Amino acid sequence: MAPADPPPPPSAHPRFAARLSTLSRTTSVQHWQLRDLVACPEPGGYLFVVRHCSVLRVSLKDGKVRGGREVGEGGAGLRRAQRARVNPLAPPSRQSSVAAGLPFAPTSMAASRTAVAAGGQQGQLDVRAAADGAPLLRAPGTGSVVNALHLAPGAGAVGGERLFVASNDCRVRAFDLPPAAGRGGDADGGLEPENVPPPGRDGDDEPGNGADGPQPGGRQASAAAARAARERARAPAATVRALDPVNYCALAPSAATLAPRALACVGDCAAVSVHVPREGGASFAPPSTWDAFDDAGMGVAWSPGGSWLVAGAQCGAAVAVDPRSRALAARLPACRGPVRAVKVCPGPADLVLIAEHADVAHLVDARTWRGVQTLRVGAAPLSGAAFSPDGARAYVGLEDGGVAVYGVATAERCCVAEWGAR
Repeated sequence: MAPADPPPPPSAHPRFAARLSTLSRTTSVQHWQLRDLVACPEPGGYLFVVRHCSVLRVSLKDGKVRGGREVGEGGAGLRRAQRARVNPLAPPSRQSSVAAGLPFAPTSMAASRTAVAAGGQQGQLDVRAAADGAPLLRAPGTGSVVNALHLAPGAGAVGGERLFVASNDCRVRAFDLPPAAGRGGDADGGLEPENVPPPGRDGDDEPGNGADGPQPGGRQASAAAARAARERARAPAATVRALDPVNYCALAPSAATLAPRALACVGDCAAVSVHVPREGGASFAPPSTWDAFDDAGMGVAWSPGGSWLVAGAQCGAAVAVDPRSRALAARLPACRGPVRAVKVCPGPADLVLIAEHADVAHLVDARTWRGVQTLRVGAAPLSGAAFSPDGARAYVGLEDGGVAVYGVATAERCCVAEWGAR
């Protein structure tokens, strides 16, 4: 395999984004390496962050913060936010919203418009409906750390949502989530950790008996359909088996140029692997791999069109991969510290956001792989990074220090002159 060219020197001080504010809702980190604990599934809607044993929903509407006030960029306001110490047992303020109160401290989190998922140190898994917190899937601890979660709308059965769970046991398990609409709490809820029936059974219920009892035809059919959906969610719809623990995975977007949508993985090895599902999506073909790093891979993300992906590693290296080629597409300017999160801007700005272990993140020009803007977020460990779905905002979380908000220069990046300026 031909190696990629050496990383180019960064261009002189490009400016792709400007810091707008810092949301003072503090975030927390449960694992020294796993830092994907910030998600923004809806532009101008909500930001989801992890705080101790809760996933919080932070309102972004009208520039207001649910669960905290905005703190101006830098200066005394930022230092006050970073010095804040929050009682983990204290209830949220009247403006805050708890999307999921959990019996464990999440090491991983993912959110979409319809679902919020959290995974734990002992393999716990909890998935709720984003709208009302109704349980969609609950699974007990397997003893293996849930390193990463990835929600893929449209990838599940009958066009539903599929959840990918990357674990330390060298597996990525895919679960087809039941629909969230019409769910009304634990009576129709997901799988409880302490009461997991064997595969193929739904507890002690028999058709027409048990909790549901005899019902008219319409209600009985609806209850049977709900039970069938929950049964499908209990067992993985597909499993990817790797040779090493999988630290992160991401499915190519629905607009991907590759068909079917491929799953990219990085883990405790030097390679980036891409797994293409076989017909039906219940199994995967042997992966294509690219030797990319000198250390464990920690994050991976696809481009909006699915024609390339970016991966980052514990050693600070980051690479771009074109799955149609056997060679690496590019080596990005290296970070000084370990990479903890990698995100690709979903809008037309062609930017990659890379968060280091602490203090700084980087915006990289995906057109030339040369332009790099370093974001000096704050003197604290970082808890995650995310773009808004329209690409107009970038968010970087600080442990016990709020979430930095950046406005992305999307209009400037769409100008014809911008293509020749970098």
